[in-house]
Order: sequence, then C-alpha cells, then structure tokens
Amino acid sequence: MSLVNERSSFDLEIKFYNKQDQLVTPQSAEFYICAPDRANVTIRDWTSIDDIDETVTITVRPADLECEEGASREKREVVVSAKYADSEEYNEVYPFSVRNLCGLPKST
Repeated sequence: MSLVNERSSFDLEIKFYNKQDQLVTPQSAEFYICAPDRANVTIRDWTSIDDIDETVTITVRPADLECEEGASREKREVVVSAKYADSEEYNEVYPFSVRNLCGLPKST
C-alpha cells in the first residue's frame, strides 16, 4: 500500500486485462474514491474515464486527499470498474494511505 501526503496529488496507471491475461481496451470504464476508515465515505463519486485505451491514468487530486482532524493517517481506495465487448467485466481496488499533515489549515 502506498503512502501519500495529504493534499498532494499523484497519477495512478491502470492496465486492463481480460481473463486470458491480455491487455484489452474496454468499452467503458469508471472509478470512484472512498475512505473505508470513515464508513466508506465517498470522496469522489463514480467518474467516467475518457480516452479509454489498454492503459489509462487516473489523477488523484489534492481534494481527494484531505484528512479529518485528529487522524494521523487515513485509508483510501480507488475502485475501478470496466466493461468489455464480450460482457466480461474488470473490477479492481487500489488501496493507499494518506498521511495527515497536522497544523496546516484546510482549503476552502
């Protein structure tokens, strides 16, 4: 599990594979970001992935990485779902942790 700083940003590269372990381009794909430590609070709701290819990049933004006061670290998950032409689906969870940068004012 990766550790990132609160209110930073990073790119998550996703590669789509079929059951034969071959790279494929899905017909559609989407993702959301949640905080499982906070009763699965949704941080970013389902978002369509544009420009779909065998490999895509999801940018996790500073607003996705804000922590609650008092928590030194929080878990996050990027959940990706894609559909292929043959009705096959791709579902994957990418967990990471956010380090709370105590003492910095929250953005508005």
